[in-house]
This record gives sequence, structure tokens and C-alpha cells, in this order.
Amino acid sequence: MTSEQVNLPDIIIDEESADPSLHWPAQSPDIISSINPNPLDEKWMLNALCRSMDPNIFYPSDGVGVDKAKAICSDCKVAEACLEYAIARGDDKGVWGGTSERERRRMMRSRGVTPIDKL
Repeated sequence: MTSEQVNLPDIIIDEESADPSLHWPAQSPDIISSINPNPLDEKWMLNALCRSMDPNIFYPSDGVGVDKAKAICSDCKVAEACLEYAIARGDDKGVWGGTSERERRRMMRSRGVTPIDKL
């Protein structure tokens, strides 16, 4: 019997999960925006710029705070996946994918999505 060498992608494994099938290959930050992931899939969160930040930044109480959060999102490689995730969940609270609550509610209305707190 001969063995064949198989090239497998590098896998990111965090302390919370020992199942490598739940994680993207290490090169995913560059390719994630070129695919259309299941909007409710949370794998993109591993590459989110906000992952290491205080979550309160993204739930501001004023317009200045919204602008600060949106500025962070503008540099994030997974902002589109983040926005689609929030819309698919009907999440109209906080800043997701560089959009304010008002902007996202408009998007949800245009797509026929009911906000999560109205279900």
C-alpha cells in the first residue's frame, strides 16, 4: 500500500474549542470577503477587528460613540460578514458591520426582516 501526501490548510484552534472543523484556515482574512458565507455562521468573528476590544464601544449612547465604532469597522476585513450576520439575526442594537442602528433598521425593512426584539 502506498501513501499519498495530502496538503491540508493551517487551522486556527482557540482554547474554547478543540474541534478544528469549526475554524477557518489561517489564510481566511484575505479570502473571507470573496465568499458568501452563511450569514448566521459565526466563523468570521475569529477575524473581527473588534474581537479584542471592549464591546461597549459598539453599543454607544450617542452619535459621537457611533462614529467611533463605525471608524473601527471601516478598517475591518470582515465588516460585510458582520453586517449580514446582524441583519440575518434581526439585530438592530449597536453598531454592526459599520452601520448604525437606524441604518440597519432601514436595511432590514427593505429586506423584510423583523428586528429580533419585535419577534
